Amino acid sequence: MRVRFKLTVEGRVQGVGFRPYVAKLASELGLGGSVYNSRRGVVIEIEGSEFATVTFIERLRAIPLPAIINSIGSETLPKKGSSAFNILRSDVRGSGSTLIPVDLAPCSECLGEMLDPRNRRYLYPFITCAKCGPRFSILRELPFDRARTSMAAFTTCPDCAGEYADPQSRRFHAETISCGKCGPQVRLESSQKEVLATGLSSIHQAVEHLKKGAVVAFKGIGGYQLLVDASNDSAIDRLRISKHRPGKPLAVLFPSLDSVSQYCEVSEEEAKVLLSMQRPIVLLAKRLETNSDCISHLVAPYSSEMGVMLAASPLHGLLLAAMDCPVVATSGNRDGEPICIDDTAAFGQLSGIADVFLTHDREIVHRCDDSIVRMIADKPRLLRVGRGYAPMSIKYEISHTQSVLAVGGQEKNAFALTTSEHIVLSQHIGDLDRPAAREMLISESSALAKLLGVAPSVAAVDLHPDYQSVVAVRSQMRTLAVQHHHAHALACMFEHNLSGAALAVVWDGTGYGSDQTVWGGEFLRVEGINCARIGHFRAFPLPGGDVAIREPRRSLLGLLFAMYGKLAGTNPSLDATKFSPFELSLLMAAMASKLNAPLTSSMGRLFDAMASILNLCQISLYSEQAGVAVEACAKLAVTGRTYHIAQEHAANGQYVLDWQPMIEATLADVDACVSVAAIALGFHEALVNAVVTLARCVGLHRIVLSGGVFQNALLTSMLEARLRSHGFSVYSQQSVPAGDGGLAIGQAFYALLSQVAEEGEYVPCCSW
Repeated sequence: MRVRFKLTVEGRVQGVGFRPYVAKLASELGLGGSVYNSRRGVVIEIEGSEFATVTFIERLRAIPLPAIINSIGSETLPKKGSSAFNILRSDVRGSGSTLIPVDLAPCSECLGEMLDPRNRRYLYPFITCAKCGPRFSILRELPFDRARTSMAAFTTCPDCAGEYADPQSRRFHAETISCGKCGPQVRLESSQKEVLATGLSSIHQAVEHLKKGAVVAFKGIGGYQLLVDASNDSAIDRLRISKHRPGKPLAVLFPSLDSVSQYCEVSEEEAKVLLSMQRPIVLLAKRLETNSDCISHLVAPYSSEMGVMLAASPLHGLLLAAMDCPVVATSGNRDGEPICIDDTAAFGQLSGIADVFLTHDREIVHRCDDSIVRMIADKPRLLRVGRGYAPMSIKYEISHTQSVLAVGGQEKNAFALTTSEHIVLSQHIGDLDRPAAREMLISESSALAKLLGVAPSVAAVDLHPDYQSVVAVRSQMRTLAVQHHHAHALACMFEHNLSGAALAVVWDGTGYGSDQTVWGGEFLRVEGINCARIGHFRAFPLPGGDVAIREPRRSLLGLLFAMYGKLAGTNPSLDATKFSPFELSLLMAAMASKLNAPLTSSMGRLFDAMASILNLCQISLYSEQAGVAVEACAKLAVTGRTYHIAQEHAANGQYVLDWQPMIEATLADVDACVSVAAIALGFHEALVNAVVTLARCVGLHRIVLSGGVFQNALLTSMLEARLRSHGFSVYSQQSVPAGDGGLAIGQAFYALLSQVAEEGEYVPCCSW
């Protein structure tokens, strides 16, 4: 029996070779009809035998990545007698719910063609096909068609036009198709904008500059990068000085997976992530026996791990092939600023840093920094959402009437928008203490709203009134404040489709509490929009306020003051902190008078204090340094010391976890010259024991772990294992960053739940 159906396919089905796949499948099965892009996804009409149409739908559901099908709507149509199958022009009417296509690294077929002397795209640095290449970074409007991207500036030559129209070609309806005759071109320029070379010569000359110790500004997929020879101490040192980045680890771009394994430990799962189409930075453990002549110790001087990535574009691949050794690849910006995406900004901001500029004439529409992934408890966890993952869309089923803009936090900012069916998380924006980052938040949120076809009328914001993310929208729309740690917990619960009550363990560095103190070591009972603080770590003062975040020694001084009062300043454990007598007297007076010494329960600051006790870090060169050092130190221990964290009840009924017995014992162990690694591991074990003890008292079966501290792989893996061994169901974040980069997801979820709070029970249903 002959039938005809209309299928509406939603998900990530644009910019991934979906329409060509559909057309080839339909032709193979002898089906007539058509396929076209719409703002909702892809619309297919098929006509043929009932058996063939059923087979078509079954095979359509099994389409390989990078396509993602969320749903297929079906409608029976009158038969037309169609025998041919055509790809039609996109329908730009209506509102959109399709997933925005993400940037994809070159596929193996394109790389093979690029290195084949017989192929007409031999050594062409912008080779792409229907299933790889830039997507979000060049997108102006949906649906994803060439005319709505920055590739519209390049008219296809007859050869490319022929491939585009050929159903047997890999580039059948590939919107980014181009070649050396008709596509983008690469060039090398001096910092004075003098053209030094074009074409392949520009790549080879850039490599010569790198080998001589130069800094090369490189126009990548989502913005500029700064490259230097990873073995050259003086070049790296000069880059650090000019970027004002004295100690933070730098990412390294490797020519191949084999070359990575020479310097780092690489598990099978880590290798899969490195080779994935997203090509993120992956944090890998350094090999102890590595050849230091090829990777400078200045790349990651204070870390046992290295941020590693493989070529994210054909241009990266050609440069690495010519270089034949690793290069440092860091964001093309001044420290704290968003990455540069156009030549005007790049030459204006980077001329004092870069010696030459390897650039091209394909416009970047959306800046998108590199994503970062770390293996934690044998699972890849996304620490930063960027190229290859952004924008990240999560489907849900919540009836609501108002679109929401969730603006995230102050640091490591990312925002989120809600459509009728998705929460969409943006790419990494950065720390909002810089005006340029605040401008990016405003411009990118406006641009993403336009792409999604939404006009948010509610802004979900942090409870802290002075966060720049709050200030940016306060006068533009109605705001809904969400407590920082509640939002963290909801982000994790949303990722795991959790409804009902859970015990949320939320540990981070700083979050504005509902009592106007600084929270960060929290135990919350969370059930949707309802949240109760049922426990926290004992609070202590932070002398100097925000300055203490950069000086772990101040956190230690705050702990000692909470323990010993005015006698804290004479404690011998402060000898290693190098406080001058004048500094010490000022800070002691500030705490005594409660002047610029806010109380905090922060776990991040507790880690800082431990780093100071162990003399691993007294003044941080970057924000995560102290916590990273304590974790790395603990990993070196075979067994840990046994420490106790006391559990008490406050007058308000909350559990208070008192760290004083643990701190006193660690100070005694340091005096007794006990291994610092054993102390650091014992510190981790004490935290795990404290959580398990409290969880058993609370009695909630489900445990949610969120907050930046749970990007600590050792702590998270130990805690998950112990909790599960006691029968708890444990949920931690994997696809949504556990730190502030995922905060906006929780804020958006809270706002959606608030809209339906009076409409009955809600059962969440979301998918990636």
